[in-house]
Amino acid sequence: MMKNIEKNMKQQLNLSVPSAIECIIMILISMVDTFAISCLGSTVIAAVGAMVTIINFLNLILKSIQVSNNVIIARAIGNNDNEKIKKTTGTAVYLGIAFQCICILLTISFSHFIPTVFKVDNICLIYLYIRIIGTIPSAISTIISGHLRTIRNV
Repeated sequence: MMKNIEKNMKQQLNLSVPSAIECIIMILISMVDTFAISCLGSTVIAAVGAMVTIINFLNLILKSIQVSNNVIIARAIGNNDNEKIKKTTGTAVYLGIAFQCICILLTISFSHFIPTVFKVDNICLIYLYIRIIGTIPSAISTIISGHLRTIRNV
C-alpha cells in the first residue's frame, strides 16, 4: 500500500512540477519587466502592472485548453488510441492559436479604452503590443509541452 502511495506521489510530481515551473517562469517574466522599467518611474510601473493582468488572462485561456487536452489524451492513452492522441493535440494547437488570435484582435480593437479603464498612461499599450506578439508561440509551446508531459511515461 505504501509503495502505491509513493508511486502515485512520484507520478503526480512528475506531471505537476513542470507545469508549476512553467507558471513560475510566466510570473518571473512579469517581474523582470517590472524591475527593468523601475528606473522609468511609477507611471510606467503602473502601466506595466496593469497590462500584466491582460497577459495573465490570455495565459489563463491557454492553460484551460492545455488542461482539457491533457485529460482527453489521458483517456485516449487508457483506451490505447494513438490516433486520437495525435488528433487531439493537433486540434488543441489549432484551438490555442485561434483563441489567441481572437484575443489579440479583441485586445487591439479595444486597446484605446485600456489606459482609461486601468487609469494608466498610454505607454501601457506599447508594452501590451510587445507582449502579445509572443502569445501565439507561447500557445503552441504550452500545448505541446503539456502533451509531452502527459505521454511521457507511456
